[in-house]
Amino acid sequence: MEKLLFDSHAHINEERFEGEKRAELCEQIRQSNLKYVMDIGFDLESSLQAVKDAAENDFCYAVVGVHPHDATA
Repeated sequence: MEKLLFDSHAHINEERFEGEKRAELCEQIRQSNLKYVMDIGFDLESSLQAVKDAAENDFCYAVVGVHPHDATA
């Protein structure tokens, strides 16, 4: 039976992974044993980036959200 590794909480969408750094990270993921990664959005900008990451990488799924500290009633 094949083992499936799924990172259920990652932040490929963080600003520190802009441009080439994000591309390098995604290539490292492709070369690893990870099959899938959930890219968790925590505000509007990071959620939009997570959706973009998921559209560009077949291993990536986006989660759109707002961290409770940033939410207003």
